[in-house]
Amino acid sequence: MSITNAATIPYFFYGDNMRWWFGIVVNPNDPQMLGRMQVRIYGIHPEKVADLESEDLPWAQTLIPTTEGGVSGIGKMGRLLPGAKVMGMFLDGESSQIPFIIGAVHTIEDPSPVQIEKLAASEDKSLTSQSLLSAFFNGNTNAEIAFNFFMANTFTAEQSAAIIGNLVVESGTNIDPLKVSNNNYGIVQWSAIETAGNRFVLLKSFAGQRNLNWQDYKTQLMFVLNELRTYSYLGLNKLLKAEDIVEMTKAVARSYIRRDNLMDTRITYAKDTLERLG
Repeated sequence: MSITNAATIPYFFYGDNMRWWFGIVVNPNDPQMLGRMQVRIYGIHPEKVADLESEDLPWAQTLIPTTEGGVSGIGKMGRLLPGAKVMGMFLDGESSQIPFIIGAVHTIEDPSPVQIEKLAASEDKSLTSQSLLSAFFNGNTNAEIAFNFFMANTFTAEQSAAIIGNLVVESGTNIDPLKVSNNNYGIVQWSAIETAGNRFVLLKSFAGQRNLNWQDYKTQLMFVLNELRTYSYLGLNKLLKAEDIVEMTKAVARSYIRRDNLMDTRITYAKDTLERLG
């Protein structure tokens, strides 16, 4: 039996003790590449990320169709994206620690009343209006443009510099939106590999829905902001909780960029950015 923690399932026939659930996918990027996903389950897990970090959610295995191999890694990986609503069952009944995804349901995400209220009272709506975009982007260099952009979107100088320090390492000192390396693209080097989350496809989808060019520097900055605010597992909460620029830079590298290399270089660039632009 390949189910994670299968030894803790107390029933020889657990169908007699079924517990169904409904939830939302928050992280489909399984580090073990087994097609598992982290799901925030309604009624079981708190809605607030601060009460339960997304990375602490249990991994749920997924049901695959009978047209796939099913053994030795043969077959396609699941394609569910963050925000997908899924239905499943707990394999350990009342203990509710071993979730299993049976399938997803079609859904259209509408903004909540709270989001609508915040949008009406903020300038976030201007991110979808070409006529107002210029208010968010100003500066003589790409680093300065990024710094001012994040500052305009309520990040502190230290948090903005931490993000930029990572962008420089990923895409060069000019923060080049056209950089391509080993199926990685843009200022974050978003991956086009399916098992790595295929964030590059999400970038192109984000741009297409807004009639923007994904290769444009401003579009990519907007997508960085969108990812941080949309997908809790990418570490916005960790960035906001970090107490100094060193910890902020590490939080961005490990949770958002999803890399742990060249950390000293990332920190050096972040500090330099803060000194020059802060």
